[in-house]
Amino acid sequence: MLINKGVDEMLEFFSSICENSMCYENELKKLHSNALFLKIKIFLNDLLIMGDNKDAEMRLHMDQTAIFYFSKVYFDEKEIKNILNFPTASGLSISKLFELSLYQKTDLCSSHDLAPLVQEIFGIRKGFQKEKGFTKAFKKFEKDWRKKYKKRSAELKRRNAEFLRANKEYDKRRDAENAKLRARIKEMESEFGDRIMKVEQKQTLQSTLTANDNSSNNSSPRFNLVAVSEVITVPTNSAKHLNSKSLEEKDMDSFLLEAHKKIVSSEIKQHNKEKKFLRESAKNQVHSKLSRDKKTVTNAKNTNIRFLHFLDGLNRRVEISTAEFSSLWARIFEWIQSVLRDT
Repeated sequence: MLINKGVDEMLEFFSSICENSMCYENELKKLHSNALFLKIKIFLNDLLIMGDNKDAEMRLHMDQTAIFYFSKVYFDEKEIKNILNFPTASGLSISKLFELSLYQKTDLCSSHDLAPLVQEIFGIRKGFQKEKGFTKAFKKFEKDWRKKYKKRSAELKRRNAEFLRANKEYDKRRDAENAKLRARIKEMESEFGDRIMKVEQKQTLQSTLTANDNSSNNSSPRFNLVAVSEVITVPTNSAKHLNSKSLEEKDMDSFLLEAHKKIVSSEIKQHNKEKKFLRESAKNQVHSKLSRDKKTVTNAKNTNIRFLHFLDGLNRRVEISTAEFSSLWARIFEWIQSVLRDT
């Protein structure tokens, strides 16, 4: 039983080989009578001469996504699909056979690795380049390819020129937009700085007004005038640099004008108070001086009258005692002191 089973398996294996071989031979005969076979020869020729021919190297590497270099340079999509699925004598497709045969190759050589497999599988004889009709077909292929390549190259150059022009225009627009943005940033920084300065000036002005209201009775005209001049300078200088005023600036000017009016009014009131105070002080000093002079005159007059009365008494009394004489000189000395004190 085991022997019969082994024989059956061996017969089945050889039968499958024969079947695959017959299928391969039939497909190969069909291929040799097809125009696709000539294209495969041209493809094989480029694989063999790629190291020495720049055009062949360029054609093979033109499509980087092509599987084993089977690209649209040599075949159309349907032909590429048929080639990759073409059956071999082992029963594997060409794509599977190439993967198994070349998977260990890290650096695939077209002339030494790939070309021999293509030549063997498709049954292409050595020296096929000298076959009748191949040279003519290959020259026609090269001519068509160069024409197509030049057209494609011109198209690529045109696209490259358009790309460079568009890139240049983009760079110009970008530079212009960047310049506008930089100018806008500087403008916003300037506006922001002006707003901060105005807020600080407003706060300073409010502090000044508060200080003036709290110390209006003790502030001197000179100090207030200095403060007024400093405050007034702000809107004047601002008006010189600003031609058009925004709503915020107009509000600021109105606020400064109102503050100026308040300060001037406060100064006028303070000046009037001081003027009134000086006037009342002068009046009081005049009254005091007049009263003092009047008192002095009255005292002098009374003293003089008393002295005249004393002299008159002397004239009437020729003989006076020693006590009276001493009293007389005491009274004279007292009179002199009173006169000196009053003057």
